[in-house]
Amino acid sequence: MVTIPGPILTTVPVPRIGKELTGVATLAKGPMVLVGTTAAPLPPTLAGLLAAAGKDPKAFSFASSGNGTSQHLAGELLNQIARTQIVHVPYKGGSQAVTDVVGGQVPLGMLGITPVLPHIKAGKLHAYGVTTATRSAALPDVPTLREAGLPGFDADQWFVVAAPAGVPAERVRALNAAIAQALQKPEVQAGYAAAGVVPAPATAEQTTAFVTQELERWQALAKKANLPLD
Repeated sequence: MVTIPGPILTTVPVPRIGKELTGVATLAKGPMVLVGTTAAPLPPTLAGLLAAAGKDPKAFSFASSGNGTSQHLAGELLNQIARTQIVHVPYKGGSQAVTDVVGGQVPLGMLGITPVLPHIKAGKLHAYGVTTATRSAALPDVPTLREAGLPGFDADQWFVVAAPAGVPAERVRALNAAIAQALQKPEVQAGYAAAGVVPAPATAEQTTAFVTQELERWQALAKKANLPLD
């Protein structure tokens, strides 16, 4: 079995659920968060930020952990809905991206909750909104981007388990049942909560359908926006 994070788009051929792989179970889903450095005088609200970005399209940029990552895609979804052209700055991983947004080298970041949470609490980063349709328990006072003024905005980071295509169905069902049972354990739920994600148990069939729909959705956005994916 293998754990697959997503959504991630790449031009490099990789095994895909529904083709070389079969979905076994969904582990967790969680939001990303749009943050801004407090080392620079940024607008305090999303509406103000988007208004400023609309007036000067090249004045703002956002960091992510790399081209084609869920963070990159969520940032481009923001551009699409808000009709802005905030420039994407890809990093090779999230650690340096967080450091540079905190330091003000890049004013904005579309990043995972876990690495930015201590900086938000310390007042070094301002959280404009989380990407999911509902608020995050890790940041209960931070609105969703939907609530903050981007209708229909919804973007998850997710983690699923897959196995090679052709694994017997009864084996897949047994693995799915074992994972569903593990997701109910308090220590697992506590670990997920600390990481800013929530358990998302699903059947093998639901997992395959979900991943397929997600990749189709983001591939359509990437094609429309002509995004670099490598």
